[in-house]
Amino acid sequence: MESVENLAFLDIDHLLPSPLCLMDFGIERRENKNYDYDNSDRGYYIGYLFQFTLGGCGMFEAGGTQTVLDKGKCFFLPFPHKSRYHIIENEYWKFCYVHFHGTVADQFYEEIVRKAGGNLFSLSNTGETVPYLLKEIESVRMGKTYQRYEAGSFLYQFLCSLLREVEEQTMPAKNCAVRGHEWLERNFTSDRSLSEMCEELHVSLSHFSRQFRDVYGTTPMKYLTHLRLEFSRQLLLNTTLNIQEISRRSGFGNGNYFTKVFRKAVGMPPSQYRALHGILL
Repeated sequence: MESVENLAFLDIDHLLPSPLCLMDFGIERRENKNYDYDNSDRGYYIGYLFQFTLGGCGMFEAGGTQTVLDKGKCFFLPFPHKSRYHIIENEYWKFCYVHFHGTVADQFYEEIVRKAGGNLFSLSNTGETVPYLLKEIESVRMGKTYQRYEAGSFLYQFLCSLLREVEEQTMPAKNCAVRGHEWLERNFTSDRSLSEMCEELHVSLSHFSRQFRDVYGTTPMKYLTHLRLEFSRQLLLNTTLNIQEISRRSGFGNGNYFTKVFRKAVGMPPSQYRALHGILL
């Protein structure tokens, strides 16, 4: 059964020059053959459209090429655009979408399409962009209303997430993991978190963790703990620093936490390990 759940509303930011203005968004399931759009002349339909396939499939045509957009595939278009999308006979097409415009929208569009290699691309099932959009659609469906600038704030976060996800998917896995590995080797003694590292490397923590595990066979956190433990061993065996100071210099911070982690890894507390293996200074 064909269903439409598009949420169109007046974005009050539309009344002023706005960097990003949300026009409408929603979830739709289309079966009717009349669902067919020639984007070269959409009249009043201006700005940009992002549309992601949740189920079924649709057809996208551009430059003499036809592409089936099944689950996980999407398009990102400006209007007007020399393309067409429509229902495939005897198929349904379920998708979510967001339609917007604004003074900085073109900058996001150009960068995302450049990184993605075109207007058509796929997004990972484990990514953050589509769940973020679906959550916002559900919030508005349940009665959320936007105050001034809130819709623009949502769009900014959405487009940043989309750009980040596209970058991550086009980044060679080894390069991503190796850069993170090098960062950990340089910074393991600091109290900086993995989330801070990922912000610096412009990659999401979930994506980096997958790539790191694929390349090195362990998780970033386990490797970070390994580096800190090895350094703490050297301090235990070759210095007279107390446990709290060794904990701090090794990146563990808290002495109790350090002792707990050390005991679990080595089978004895740091003080006992020092007594058994340390050299007399």
